[in-house]
Amino acid sequence: MKIAVIDVGTNTTRLMIFDCENAAEKKPATSGALMIADGGKTYSFKTLYEEDTVTRLGENLSSGTLQASAVERTLKTMKRFRDKVRKSGAEKIITVGTSALRGATNKQFFIDAVKGLDITLEVISGEDEAKFAFSGAVLGREISNDETALVIDIGGGSTELVFGRGNKLEKWLSVNEGAVRLTERFIRSDPPSSAELAEMQNYVDGEINETKTSLSLKRIDHGIGVAGTIVSLAMIAQRLRIFAPKKIHGYNISFEEVERLYHLLAASTVGKRKTIRGMEPGRADVIPAGTYLLLSIMRSFDIKKLEVSLNDLRHGVLWNEIKK
Repeated sequence: MKIAVIDVGTNTTRLMIFDCENAAEKKPATSGALMIADGGKTYSFKTLYEEDTVTRLGENLSSGTLQASAVERTLKTMKRFRDKVRKSGAEKIITVGTSALRGATNKQFFIDAVKGLDITLEVISGEDEAKFAFSGAVLGREISNDETALVIDIGGGSTELVFGRGNKLEKWLSVNEGAVRLTERFIRSDPPSSAELAEMQNYVDGEINETKTSLSLKRIDHGIGVAGTIVSLAMIAQRLRIFAPKKIHGYNISFEEVERLYHLLAASTVGKRKTIRGMEPGRADVIPAGTYLLLSIMRSFDIKKLEVSLNDLRHGVLWNEIKK
């Protein structure tokens, strides 16, 4: 069975098409499939197609409403995604919206417009976003029941910090700040001025320190990072010319490397950032803010190295569907 998952985020709209099956009922999955045992059953799924497009749905969302140009960009991308899904023969499309749509006063207009594309969009809560990010990130990982993990999901409009033991979620917090929100709030110069950066850093550190106090974690065995900002940093750190899943998934990025990249990115103009090998051009304007968010989290929670995972919210949404 082919299932497509679309994640409509504040900065990026992302599509994955999976080939899924109950391996107990069929022959073993083809090479490259992820095998998951659960409840006496074995499932497999393989990524057939993946595409991320920067649509910036959450542009200028401080006004409280989705902007017409942002809606138009996102709908155009979703129409293209729908056509790809239909061509693939997928039997189901699961579409979720996150931070930008949770906070927009005119979100129903967007939901209705998406329905006109024959796509049903569900705006998920911060709790569900955290749950899906965690279940996706730990999917297929061998983590013993006494080992702990903190999953960090930095989006355009919010950041999810999700803590679990083994593959069981225990605590989570959604910080209503992401790379796009922080950039629009604090960054007005190109490159950012030292005063703008200092103001942003002080604000972020305060938010993350409050989050650390609220979560009150005693031990973190594994730090796992997902989503665009963190994947982009893994690509830049390795100077990758193209998206290379085998080099990105499982890559360990150190605190020192994140700190080095932050200073490099913050000191560069948007135009200069776009020329950096590994940089996705559509993220060039917001990546300093996203990078500092990660830096502050790693410092506050004493994470020396972060494992980058390409299994994210979309995998969690898929896993939730498969188990129904």
